[in-house]
Amino acid sequence: MGIVFGANGFFGYGYNTLSPEGQKKNLPYETCEPGNEAKRWSTYYLDECPDWRSVDSEDAKQQLVARHSGWKNPVVQEIIKNVQIDSVYPTWTTPELPTWERAGLVLIGDSAHALHPSSGQGVNQALEDSECFTLLLSYHLRAAYLEPQDSQWKTERVAVEQAAKDYSNMRIPRIKKIRERSAAIGDFKKPKTLVQEMFMYFFICSFRKPPT
Repeated sequence: MGIVFGANGFFGYGYNTLSPEGQKKNLPYETCEPGNEAKRWSTYYLDECPDWRSVDSEDAKQQLVARHSGWKNPVVQEIIKNVQIDSVYPTWTTPELPTWERAGLVLIGDSAHALHPSSGQGVNQALEDSECFTLLLSYHLRAAYLEPQDSQWKTERVAVEQAAKDYSNMRIPRIKKIRERSAAIGDFKKPKTLVQEMFMYFFICSFRKPPT
């Protein structure tokens, strides 16, 4: 898979199928020849969301060509010359919520914090949410059973509500940091001045591993 960054977004491409021989292999460290199906996408910034349910293919193609016409990457140029566009997918995120719990009801994962794809943390944070709440619930249930209420339902209700509050207070600050970082990464898609573009390339190159 290749991802190319430019002054007004980034372009990705790669194969999404393996060769017939590669499909028979199941070892993760083996290198397989690609198949005959590929994918490509152009990610960019807009002030207003387009109507993604009704795509004008010709207009979308003209916008694609205009957006990448100055890019020097030959693969990108070959793709945009021949590609046909039939879909546009906006990126949706949830706004920050003041709490993820109320009266024992708890939100976990994307229902609480659908993050920008630039974060690369959607699944990770859902798993962290689950483990965090599970551990807190276990702790508060043990404590509640040591000093039970006049019914099991009330005892467990107290434990669930306290675990939910602690979970919300503990996880929201971490997600806020990830959200801010992913927003900064997402800004790479916004149109840039020459100085901003050069800084972006410097930033990307500084994280590249030297060839071995």
